[in-house]
This record gives sequence, C-alpha cells and structure tokens, in this order.
Amino acid sequence: MASASVRRKASNLAVLLVAAAIILGGVQWVALANSFEAPSTPGRPTHSVEIVPQIDLLAAVQSQTTWMKKMGPTGQGNEYFQALRKFIEPYKDHKAVKICQRLLDRGFSYDAPVNFALHLGPFPDLLPWTEYHDYIVQRAGGREILEEFRVALRDLAQESKFMDFVAGWSDRYAQWIVAASADLDLKKVTDWLSGFFGWECQEFHAVLSPGMFRGSYGPRLYAKDGSVIAYEVIGGMPDATASPVFSSTPKGLERLSIHEIGHSFVNPTLEKHAERVSAYEPLFRKVESQMVKQAYSNVSTFFNEQVLRAVTAIASRDLYGEASYASEITYNEERGFYLTRFVAEVLAGYTKQRDKYPKFTDFVPVLLDRINSEQLQRPDKRQSPAVYIAAAAVVTIGAVLALVSTKKKRGLRPGGAPELPSQRPPGSGPVNERRASRDARLHLRSKDTGPLRARSSSLPHLPAIQRTRPLPGSRPAWSYRRLPSSRARWASWSLRP
Repeated sequence: MASASVRRKASNLAVLLVAAAIILGGVQWVALANSFEAPSTPGRPTHSVEIVPQIDLLAAVQSQTTWMKKMGPTGQGNEYFQALRKFIEPYKDHKAVKICQRLLDRGFSYDAPVNFALHLGPFPDLLPWTEYHDYIVQRAGGREILEEFRVALRDLAQESKFMDFVAGWSDRYAQWIVAASADLDLKKVTDWLSGFFGWECQEFHAVLSPGMFRGSYGPRLYAKDGSVIAYEVIGGMPDATASPVFSSTPKGLERLSIHEIGHSFVNPTLEKHAERVSAYEPLFRKVESQMVKQAYSNVSTFFNEQVLRAVTAIASRDLYGEASYASEITYNEERGFYLTRFVAEVLAGYTKQRDKYPKFTDFVPVLLDRINSEQLQRPDKRQSPAVYIAAAAVVTIGAVLALVSTKKKRGLRPGGAPELPSQRPPGSGPVNERRASRDARLHLRSKDTGPLRARSSSLPHLPAIQRTRPLPGSRPAWSYRRLPSSRARWASWSLRP
C-alpha cells in the first residue's frame, strides 16, 4: 500500500513538473477544471488548454438522451465516459435531462449546447458571466428556455454532487492536458491566425471534452467590453476504450485548432455581408444534400465553412508545407466544398497585397465580387444528376420519334407490323404485294418455319387478321377476316398467294 501511495505521489509530481515547464517555457498556460474562472477575469491566461466542468456536466446530461444514437462513442466509449455515464444514470429522469432532450428535438444540437455551456460561470450557481448570444437564443427558441435549462443544470450538479466527481478525476485531467499540450502549440496557431486576419481575439482557449465524441466546435463568446473570446471544444475519438484520445495523427490537434479557432475570425467577418452571402444560394444548392449530412444546412453556414477551409489550407501550406496544402484541398473537395481551391487562389491576392488590404475585412468585398462574377454568373460545369437525366430523356424521346417517323415512311406501323393495304379506304388503289411481302419478312420473320406470329398486345390497333387467297382471275389483293375468338390473341400472316 505504501509503495502504491509513493508511486501515485510521484506520478502527480511528474505531471505538475511538466505543466510547470510548459507554463515557464511560455508555450501556453494549462488550466485545470477545478480552477475554472470566467473569461476576462484579471490574471486569467490569454492562452490555455483546459477541461471545463460545465462542458462535462453537459456531456453527462447528453449521455442520457437520444443524442448518443447519433454522436455517441463506438461501443462503451473511453473509461472516463463510462464513469461519467454511470455517475449520472440515477438522474436520467431529472428535469435537466428532459429539457436537454426537448432542446435536441428542436434542433438545439452540435455547437449550440456547447456554446451555451461556455456562457455559464463557476459552480455552484452557474450564473452566466455574459449575456446569451443571439445565436443560441434563436437556436433554443428563446432566452426563457435557456434560463430554465441553466437552473436545472445547477440543481442537478448540487443534487448529484457533481463537483466531487470532478475532483476525483483531477489528476487524470492534468495528465490529459499535458499530453494534449505536447501535440498542440496553441500560441503558434493563434499567432498565424491573428497575422493572417489582421486582428486578435482577447483570449484563446482549447477545451478538451473527454465525454463528447464525433465533433469539435469553434464557438466564440463576447466579453462585456465587446472583445472576442475564442474557444475550441475538442471531443474524444469515438473508438477509444481506455484513456481518452483526442487525435490520431501527429499535430492533429494543431491542425484542428487552426480550423476551429478560425471560426472566431471568419464568422463575424462574413456576418457583416449576410445579404450578399444569401445571394449564393445557387452555389449551396449544388451540394445541399451533401452539406446537410454534415450539419451545414443553409447557405450562411456553408459559405462560412467554405471560406474557412480555404484559409485552413493556406495555413497548412505556411506551417507544414506544400504537400499539406494539396492534401487539404483534396480532402475538402471530396466532402463537397468544391470552391476550396478557387477561394484559396483568390486569397493569394490578399496575402500578396497586405499593404493595400491590411485586414481580412478589407479584402472580403473583393472575394465576394470574384465569387459573384466567376462562380455565380458563370455557366456551371458541375451539373447536378437531374440535368443529365433530363438531357438523356430528351435524346431518348427524339430517337423514338425519329424511328417512328422512319417506319411510317416505309409503310410500317409503330408496333413493327406491315400496314395491311386492305385497311385502306376503298378505291385507294392496288398494293405492291412484293414490297409488302419483303417488309413482312424483314420485321416479322421468326426462327420457326411455320406461320409468322406476333402478340396482339404489340398491335393494339389491329384486329386478329389473316390473308386470304384471291379469286381466280382477279388481281392480287390483301383482305382480312376475323379469326375465331379462341385465336384472337394472335395475328397470323401467310405470304403465299
């Protein structure tokens, strides 16, 4: 027992030493969950990798809803999620779970609940440290339901003693934060973004969420003075079964952070041009079904994402090389963001003319003009499948009409049978029996040596007919007579005089 205690203390000391080294080295700050403070608090670090208990409380509640069917882990999930779900399961009928489910049914999902949780201040009261953003108020259907949800979360945390659960995992939190920090140079990412866009956010926070899966989000919040607080919330890999894993590739967290924190720069910039962006609806319609599956359900979210992915490709080239740029372009185009290369090439003009366009906001009108003239008004080469189907239908109908016209000129009916002269009006003149015989052989010959037959269903306009022998001394002519009803399904022709 003594040796186990010594090992545990040594492990904790090692974690603290690594965290101290990161802080003193100036790479970034590491924040622990039980030391959460609201943004803009004096002395709060401007860069942090952290675990926020408000996000984990939300994850616990969502684990008891139908959200798990769509965004849950593969199998049982990592060890932390299993413990979190087991801890909150006795409260599955709590009001907080019911409100969460009601909001999910309304469409308050993906980034919206995460954005809401980050508005909440420290435990136990969870009072909002800033006013709810209009975005989440609209998504939820009103401020009242958000307040009702906040109060229910507060009550659930107190009744379940959730902060005791958090305290029990604090050592593991520290380990996960240190491991993630080794793969994420947050300051390098934010310096590139600030330099590219020409302005800075007040704070940058990378929040690890070991109880969430299949998604990372880039919400932004506003301090009371109007400055932007940039967040990214990083979910765990869904197939991890032991410790949570937040990336499966080297520098994967760093690349992800470029994208997620980039939302805090791109989105507010393009929101100022919402009217012009709304005119790009035709560009969105081309890939609408593909976008909806990825939760980009309107032209605004699609266009924000399209521009951001082009910026991410440029960042990849600057930070990781040309091969990374090409990989980003291909990856995004395969997922329906077909303007990625075009936007990146247009933005190359921005990077080369920073003296003329000091900030990204100065260049956005140029970008929108180029998209309008070169994409929106240009004939589309990427036609939807419906266009090709319609074109094929037109060609097919034209071919059929041409064939029918040809057969009529040759004296044939649409079904392929020879037109029988006896059905012409009286006095229409003799018929060339040799020609009729030749046409009949061409179109009605069968492999049998017996009479040629054709189903009457292919000749709905003809009665059951049979050629009759002409009277002696008369001119050869065609006539017809009805066959017995038992043979009415078939029409037979004999070509012998």
